[in-house]
This record gives sequence, C-alpha cells and structure tokens, in this order.
Amino acid sequence: MSTLYAFSNPTTAGSSIGMPVTPAIVQVELETQKSHKWTFLLANTIQFNKKGGYAIRLPKPDNATLCVWLERIISGGQCASLFVEQMGLDEVNFARIKQMATEHNVTLVNLLHQDDLQTNVIQGPW
Repeated sequence: MSTLYAFSNPTTAGSSIGMPVTPAIVQVELETQKSHKWTFLLANTIQFNKKGGYAIRLPKPDNATLCVWLERIISGGQCASLFVEQMGLDEVNFARIKQMATEHNVTLVNLLHQDDLQTNVIQGPW
C-alpha cells in the first residue's frame, strides 16, 4: 500500500492524496502536459501505464545518490512532475528538495508503501 504526497508551487493547486498500492508492480497513468516538460518516475516497483512522449522512468538509486539526482532533475528546468518511490531522505535534505521543487514549479510526489491496504488505485493527472 502506498500513500501519495504531492508538493507543488503555492500558486497552483497542491494536495495530499492517499493512494493504496500492493507490493506488486503498479502502473501510473498520466497525461503528458502541453508545456513539453518531462515527468520523471524514480522507482523500482512502479511503472507508467502508458509511456507518453514526455515521461521518463529511472530505477531508483540508493539514498546517498538519490538526493543528488533529485537536485539535478529539478534544477535542470525541464521537469514538470517528479514521482519518487519511498523517497527516504532525512528531514534536512527533504526540506531542501521540497523548496527546490517549489522554486522551479515542479510537482514532487513521494510514493510510500503500506502493506495493510489491499487495493490498487492510481489515477492522474495531478
């Protein structure tokens, strides 16, 4: 089971959405945005349902490398949405990444597994 946390620029709508996910591979459905910016998914057990023209799925690296990847993806200026499975950053790094996402108008989504829920519900766009 997973919980979805979305952080976006305060001028746009942002919310915290509960999202149940089983441990098996889950598919994320997204509509590509017309801004021609990319949607990134850093995950090992979650994948896109239909890969659009502006969607990239990367295997999630270890936590030491993850923070560097997130900083580079966000600061590159070509990212609209960033989904990360089990982000697992400490409070300081998480606050810095969240602030960078806000400054660069990137929607940051942390997917957390919860084994107590037994249904799959993922739907977009966010």
